[in-house]
This record gives sequence, C-alpha cells and structure tokens, in this order.
Amino acid sequence: MAKRFGTKRSPDGRRKLEAHERSSKNGHGVVLKETREGSVCAFLEKGHLVLGAVLKIKGAQLRVLGDDRRERNIPQRRLLGVCGVLSIDGSQDAILEGLSRLKKAILEQSKEIDLPMLWEALVGDLDVVEPEELGLQWFGDDAEPDQIMAVIWAVLQDSLHFKLKGGKIRVQPVATVEQKQRERQLAQRRKEAQQAAVAWIRGGLPPENQELLVGQLKEVALFGSEAPKFGELKPLLRELGRAGDEAHTAFKALVEVKIWTPEENLALQREGVSVEMEPGIVQAANSVLDRGWDSSLRQDWTGRHTFSVDQEKTRDVDDAMSCWEDGARLMVAIHITDVAEFLDPGSELDLDARMRGQSIYLPDRVIPMLSRVLSEQGASLLPKQLRPALTMVFHADPSGVCQDPRFELTLVAVDEKLTYDEVDERLGSNSMFQKLLAFCQAHRQVRREQGALHLPLPEIALVVNEEGEINVSIQPDSPSHELVSELMICFNEQVAKLLSQREIPALYRGQPEPRKRILGETPTLFQSLLQRRQMLRSLLESKPLRHTGLGLEHYTMASSPLRRYLDLCVQRQLKAAVTGCKPVYDAADFEELKPYLALAQRRAQRIQRATERFYMLLYLERLKEPLIQALWFEPYGKREKVILLPFLNEAEVAIKKREPPPPGTLVDLEILDVNARKETLKLGYRSVAKKPKGPSELLAPWLSEKIADG
Repeated sequence: MAKRFGTKRSPDGRRKLEAHERSSKNGHGVVLKETREGSVCAFLEKGHLVLGAVLKIKGAQLRVLGDDRRERNIPQRRLLGVCGVLSIDGSQDAILEGLSRLKKAILEQSKEIDLPMLWEALVGDLDVVEPEELGLQWFGDDAEPDQIMAVIWAVLQDSLHFKLKGGKIRVQPVATVEQKQRERQLAQRRKEAQQAAVAWIRGGLPPENQELLVGQLKEVALFGSEAPKFGELKPLLRELGRAGDEAHTAFKALVEVKIWTPEENLALQREGVSVEMEPGIVQAANSVLDRGWDSSLRQDWTGRHTFSVDQEKTRDVDDAMSCWEDGARLMVAIHITDVAEFLDPGSELDLDARMRGQSIYLPDRVIPMLSRVLSEQGASLLPKQLRPALTMVFHADPSGVCQDPRFELTLVAVDEKLTYDEVDERLGSNSMFQKLLAFCQAHRQVRREQGALHLPLPEIALVVNEEGEINVSIQPDSPSHELVSELMICFNEQVAKLLSQREIPALYRGQPEPRKRILGETPTLFQSLLQRRQMLRSLLESKPLRHTGLGLEHYTMASSPLRRYLDLCVQRQLKAAVTGCKPVYDAADFEELKPYLALAQRRAQRIQRATERFYMLLYLERLKEPLIQALWFEPYGKREKVILLPFLNEAEVAIKKREPPPPGTLVDLEILDVNARKETLKLGYRSVAKKPKGPSELLAPWLSEKIADG
C-alpha cells in the first residue's frame, strides 16, 4: 500500500482530488460523491459506524437500509460520506451481505492506518487537511471511496492527532497532542488505581495509595456528593454500587476493608470528635493528680453525712448533698466537685476541655470532656474518697425559699452513692428525706408561680449494651429526680445572684417567653409535646436575663464542671468570689468564649440527635412486626407529622385520599421502609389505635387520659 507524506501530487491524483471537490458536501462539511439510489453511505448511530444502502431519495431525505437490518429515513447532512455502490434490485439479504463486506473492509483498513505517522509527517507544515487529501496521502493516488472512509473513521476513533470539524481534518498542534497524551496517561493510571482499589475492597491486597483512598472514601461516606474528591471517586463507587447511593457504597467499602465497623458512628466522624483522649492529655491529667491540692483554706466536711444520687453506672459524679436539722430549721449543703483545682486556665488540659466543650452522652458510650482519670476518678465524688469541693449551705425554708445561702471551699468524702430508685424507697420512711423533698416541691411551686413552664415529659432512655442489643426504657419524673433537679437549680440560681451582686463577670442562661403558652394545670402528653414546639432556644449572655422555662431572673450553669466547660469557667469565678481573689475572666474573655461554648453545644446536640435517631431506626429495623404506634401531631405540607412512640421523635407520614385523624390521636402505622445507615424511614397510616401496644406500652400511663377522651 502506498504511503505518501508531503510528496508532490501526480496529475492523476490532482484530477481525483478535484473530482471530489466538485461533488456535494454533507453536514459535516465532508466532500461527497453524488448520492443516488444504490449508493452506500456511512453515518453514525450512537457513536457506532453504520453503512446503509440508499433505497430512495426524496429531496434531502434518504431512505436507507442499514447493515444493522434497520430501514430508516435520514437527512443527507448526517452522512459521513459515500463509500461505494450496491445493486438494490436483488434481495435484502444480498444487500446486507454487500454492506457487511464493505463495512468489514473499512474497519480493517482503518486499523492499518498509522495516524501518529501521518501526524508526524504533516504537523508543522499543515494546520488543516481535507479528508480526501489525507486518504490519498496514506493509500496513494488510487485511493477508493471506502479507503477515504477508513481514514475518516480512524480519525473519529483517534481524536488525539487529528480532529474532524467543519468538513476538514485539523492537524492537532504538538502542545495539544502532548497535553492529551498526559491526560490519557493520567486516565490510565486512574483506571489502574480503580482496578486495584476494587480488588482490595473485594479481598485483595491494599493498593499503593491506600491512605489517600481511605481518606477519600471517608469523605464521601460522611458528606456524599459534597465531598471534595467526589468526582474522582465516583467511577469507583459506581463499579461497587448503585448510582445515587455513593455515600452508602463508600461506607460499606470501609467496613469491608475493616477501617470502620458496621456500628461506626458517622455523626462523630462528621463532627471530627475523637472518642479517645490523646496520650499527652492523659499524661497531663495523671501529673495533675500526682501534685495534689491545697487544703489549707478548705472547711472539712468529712464528719457530716454526705450522699450522691445518680444512675447506678454513673462514674463522673459532679455533685453530692448533705442535710440535717438545726433546731426547727432544715439545713442543706450542696457540694460540687472543685474541678478548677485541677485545671489551670490556659493549660494543656484546660485548652483540650475548652475545645471539647462538654461531655457527650450517647446510647452506646460516653465521650467525656475531661480525661477519665479526672472525670471518673481523681475529680469525681466517689464514695469514701476525699475530694475538694465548692459547697453551698442554706436554710431550706418550708415555703420553698433558699434562705441565707453561703459558699465555701470544702473537703468532702461521700458516704453513700445512692441511685434514684434507692432515694425513692427512702422517701417512704426517712423523715429527713421527706422534708428535703417537701422543700424541693415547694421551690418548684414558687418557680411555677413566677411563670416557670414545667413540661411533664418522660425521659426516654435508649441504651445499647455490649452485645449490641438496643433497650428502650422510660425514666419518669420521680420524686428523687425532682429532688436532685431542684437542688441543682437552687445552686445555679444562687451562684448567678452572687456573681451578679458582686459584679464579677460571668455568663448567664436565659430563655425568652414561648411563642404560645398551651399547658394547663394537668396537661396531657400531647399538650406537653405541643408546648415543646413553642419553646424558644435558650440564650447565653454576659448579664442576667429572665429564664422563662425555669421562672427565674438569675440563672447560670455551675453544677456540672466535670461535664461542661461553661460550668468550669463559672466555677472559677465563684472561687474568686469566695476567696476574694481576682476573677480569672473579665467581660471580654467571656465574650470571646461564647462562640466556643455555643459551637460545642450545637455539635454535641447534632451528635446526640443523629446517634439516637440511628439507634431508633435500627430498633425499628429489628422489630418482628413492621408496626409502630404514634400520636398524630400536625399537618406538614402535603404530609402529616406524627410523634413516634415511645421515642417521642417526630416523623412524617403520607396520607393518600384519606382524612387524617384529629391531632393527639393514637394511631397504628406500618413501617414501609427503614434503613438506619441510610437514615430513611417511610411510614404508612393504617388506623386509629384502640390501645397502646408494642413499644408504646411503656407510655401507657401518659396516654391513658387521651385515649379515654377519644
């Protein structure tokens, strides 16, 4: 086969080229021989080359029989060119056989064309060349139409050295070819990396870029299409899973290679919260405990009976209490562990606590703000252990007023670590506890008279044990819970008053008036849920402001310094007030601190909500019967909102051509689809419920009144 690169055209070659140029042009601008019935034309169909025999011509439209056995009408502008002639008088099979032979010849000839060689011969001399000229250059002056078509097809397949555009073939510049070669090499490396990644995820050896790949998979698993490298990873994820499900596919891949576990908490991963303390923080905490504390200015309370009240498994004990009778007066002491004694402002431990902001309590774990050697050991008010504390002593007046409060630095040793159930039992026979409860109930009533909004909502405890079992229980507002809660409110209120009176900078909690007050004297569960929706977010300010929810004019947070950084900061200011020393913080310091505290609170809330929802959905996945009960709540666009029981979480239900039940109605719902990992829950309305059953039986005492009304 003749190959002519830049040679002088012979007279016969010039005549052939001129004949081509005298013919018509198609929509691609490629010069065509005259099209007539029986002509074999070439065109593209979804990127594939199709040859067709022209059966009939009507204006600019051609009726052709393609080599794919289909007849179709196509406009002449779609043609790549005419590459032969066939008799159309014979049978259809004969026409198809002729088309097949011609197409096979074109494809085989196109494979023989060395486009890089052609390009090297032409680049720098020509910018554009006619398709026919390129064909004549390769096949010689006797090039036939099918050979011209072979060149055109080779160019279309290559797209590196030449480009067909506007009826001419552009000779790509050297810089363009080199750039495309680099892109192809990069694409090839990505393809090889993808194949290696797929092999690894399916049980093979780790790829060279394992660390980079793991980081990218984590980003997609956490943030989906918002991940920075989502586009790069999409082909891999599409090979491993379904389109549109890339985040879940990435998660499964990380589980397959044992980077994550099936129970991985993605909320923690998204927020960047580390579960374990850095070794340096643990070491610093141990060093602080080794140095001890100064007890010279502290009052010794070890001779006074002291008790704490917590859940049975609680180890980070912030508070304890003492109570005794002084003549006719009931005296109470509230002891708060002195965490400020262990953490120097600006120290490594302090900055880490500030960064974490607060402890995070989840169904399957606790992520403490402080190292466990402090929060669960050295600074925790554990039984029979001497600890530094800040103590508030006051006369608990039967009217519910906290009289003559005073604060002092103390040394305490808890005599008894009581559970809430144990306190409830003692309230039946212990007169001291009965008097203390009477004061707490009177104190709550005083707050109610001052506008406090108490929502009698049961606390739902969602707990995951070591075997992965999910247990749901109800923690009612029992007398022991009321007792402890009111004493902590007393403490925080009196701290706020003291700091405000002495003009010592602090941060105060407040809450605006709700959008609407709904609760009456004996509210139902449904009314309490409605009221919860009307409450506004609490505020954190440098001056006292009214806390509507509590019915107080002064309120701060100082009772949980093991668990909240705000409480630790306020405790430092309280120590300054007690000792007469210069306060640790000024007003500007607290203004600077506010964003950190707000961020920590929002972060903890997001993690807690997401984790609790995950385990709620997982609980629903594991139900033997796909049924759940709920309280009908309110319309929500074209859907309806319900409160799932017993979780008291909102969900959506679609109602199709059915009248929704009245708000507050107990209903049976069908779980149509639930996937904890994908965070999906689809519910269908079945009917009004006759009585609580299944998980909602836990809430039967709170629902009975509403059901009776129904």
